[in-house]
Order: sequence, then structure tokens, then C-alpha cells
Amino acid sequence: MRLARLLLPVAALSAVALPAAAADGGIWQPCDSLHAQFTTVPQHHDGFTAPYEGDNSLSDRSTSRTSFTSTIYCAASLWRGASVVIDPEVAAGAGFDGVTGFAGFSNGEIARVSTQRPRLYRARSYLQQSFALSDETETVESSSNVIAGPQAKDRIVISAGTLSVLDFFDANAYAHDPRTQLLNWALFANGAWDFPADARGYTVGAVAEVITPDFAVRAGHFAMPKEANGKPLNLQLGKFYGDAFEVEQGFSLFDQPGRLRGMLWRNRADMGNYALAIAAAGANAPDITRVRAPRDKKGWGLNWEQAISATLGGFARVGANDGRNETFAFTEIDRHASAGLALQGAAWGRKQDAVELAFAVNGLSHDHRDYLAAGGYGFIIGDGRLNYGTERIIELQYQWHFTRHWTLTPDWQHFDNPAYNRDRGPVEVYSLRLHGEI
Repeated sequence: MRLARLLLPVAALSAVALPAAAADGGIWQPCDSLHAQFTTVPQHHDGFTAPYEGDNSLSDRSTSRTSFTSTIYCAASLWRGASVVIDPEVAAGAGFDGVTGFAGFSNGEIARVSTQRPRLYRARSYLQQSFALSDETETVESSSNVIAGPQAKDRIVISAGTLSVLDFFDANAYAHDPRTQLLNWALFANGAWDFPADARGYTVGAVAEVITPDFAVRAGHFAMPKEANGKPLNLQLGKFYGDAFEVEQGFSLFDQPGRLRGMLWRNRADMGNYALAIAAAGANAPDITRVRAPRDKKGWGLNWEQAISATLGGFARVGANDGRNETFAFTEIDRHASAGLALQGAAWGRKQDAVELAFAVNGLSHDHRDYLAAGGYGFIIGDGRLNYGTERIIELQYQWHFTRHWTLTPDWQHFDNPAYNRDRGPVEVYSLRLHGEI
């Protein structure tokens, strides 16, 4: 019975294989673009040194966990320039210790509402309208949530509904998709951006974009969860919200293409304040949930991608937030820097393969670290006390594209000072990701 539950995502992927393959016609086809993916990520970490632990500590014993997801991507044309996207998704599995113990968690595929029983939910359902700004067009191929055909090179695009903020902001050619690229939370996105999302990673909102081949600007307004790390979203978008504004510029460096993105963001939610929580606790351990009130959290991020040669590329991100009020949606990182390299396999005769090596350094504000040192807990970290040090992560993976549709990726991650605690670790995490897409 348990095996049948775990194989449900595979069945969901297989169920759409025939219509996806017949997208050119011949049988009833409800979507103009129909694709699917399946990903499973078994992970294991060895035992490590830890003289104490708290409610949100990573277990110091050797532990293994596995996650599963399967998604159907359906996009259909409505009228000129308009389309609708509907993506049902199935998820199952679990992360280490209920997805706690790291600020940069080791598996970007696992949601914070992980469960062993597969759950079906609506990942995305949004409308998109494009307005041409010029007569010059380019041809795009069918891909996930993208309909094949001509599109204006210069255009305005408005998207509204249930969506993933990361589909629009903080993109990077080398580090953005944990299903096909680096797995760590602090490497597929800017860790210091507490991006608006429910506990599964999706939200409700709208994005407006102006896009040209070398320049783009986008702004979005999104729902925040009602409670930190919660599934229900607060749809009072005039009162509680997450805003993001990003400018993207393409350029050429030594005859190789690059892109630089700069982002400003602000969240408003019923947040606790770290300093007030400490003051209110007296001699007791502080509790951030007891001092919640409508407050803002603000931050910024820079994101650079750069081709170095025809087969080698690199990326870097830096970011920070004010660190005064509690993390509400993503993960507990107030200061972030990361960088990495990706080498395509054409150099050794396997052009679909790739090797990626990257590192990340995460830090906390003084108020945040004082709160944890006094025995406070966030929703993802908290050892009951803290000997502070920056959390440092190295990730190395090989993406083996062994058939047309399937990739197997052995992955190694090394953590110094997990959850910012010098008294715990280091920790080694080993993964073997299997990913298929059609």
C-alpha cells in the first residue's frame, strides 16, 4: 500500500505522456502546451557532533529522507495575446526533521508541509495577457507553461492568479531550479529574500513586466501567509502583502552574454519583533509569536549570471534584509552571498550533462541572533541556545542526462555551522535526484 502511494507521482506523469506526445494533433488536446515533470530526491546525512539540541535542531544521528513531486503543466490560448495556465501537482515525502535544522535547507524540492501520503493540489492557475510594443517578433518553442509560436520581442506582460513568485523574479540561468540545477535553498534563490508564498511555495497576486531582449523591469503585489510558515494566505491585499520590484539588464562581457538583476522588496504581515520578544520574555525564553503586530520587513538583492565560454558559466547573488522582524515565508537568512560555476558536458563528449559547484554564506542580524541565543525559535531553526557563526554551504553535483527525458544527479553538500551554530556540525548531505520531463 505504501509503495502504491509513492508511485502515484509516476502514474501522474505517465497519464499525460500520451497526450503530450500527441500535441501536434490526432487526439483531443485541451492544452496548447502540455508538459509534465517527475522528481524524487533521496537524501542522507551522516551523524555529527552536537553537544545539545532544541526543538528545531537537525538530528545528530545518521538520517535518510526522500521527497517526490509530479506536475502537469497546461497552458491554453484564450484570445490574442492571452493564455491561461493551470498546473496540478502531487507531492509526497519528508525533509530532515520536519524541514528544520538548516537555514539553507538541503532540498529545494521539499515543501514545509511535507507528508508521506501523496497530496494533490493546484500549484498554479493564472491568466496572462501580453501586449506587443513593436512589430518585431521571435519564435518560442513549447515548454512548461509556454505556448509555441511567435511573440513580440518588445512587450508588456501581465500575469494574475495563483503562481510562484520565483517564476518571475530572481531568475538565473545557472541556479534557479532545484529540479534540474542546484538543490540548496540558499542557491536556487536569494536566501535573504523572504519571498511571498504559502508553505508549499505558491501565492496569489499579480505581476506586470516590460520585456525587451536586453532589458526588463517587473513589479509584483502578492499575498502573504496568515501566519509564519502557514498554508492559508491572507487575501487582504490592501493591508497585508509582499511587494517586489526588479530591473534586469543584459550585456556582453569579453564577447560573452551576461545579465544583472537588481531587486527591492517589502513584506507587510502580522510579524513579531525580535527585540520586543526578548524584552517581553524577562528571564524566560522569548517567543516571537507573543509580540506579533502589523509590521514591515524590507530588503534588497543583486543577481548576476555570466557566460564565460560556450560551455562554462557562472553566477553570484548577494542580498540582505533589515533583520528586525520575524521571517515569515521562506527561510531565516538576513544576510546572504553565493556564487558558483556550471560546466556543460560538451567538453567530454556529453553535451546534455553538466557539473555544478557553488557555495553560499548565510548570516543573521544582531537582533535575530540574540533572540536565538536566548532560547527563542523561528519556524525552521532554533537549537535552544546559540554560539553564533555564519552558516557556510558548499554544493557539488553531476547532472547525468542518461536518456532523452531523464536525468540522474548525484549531489554532495557540506555545511559548516548549521543553523548558525558553531557548537554543531559540520554536516555532510548526500543526494541522488531522479528527474524526468516531457
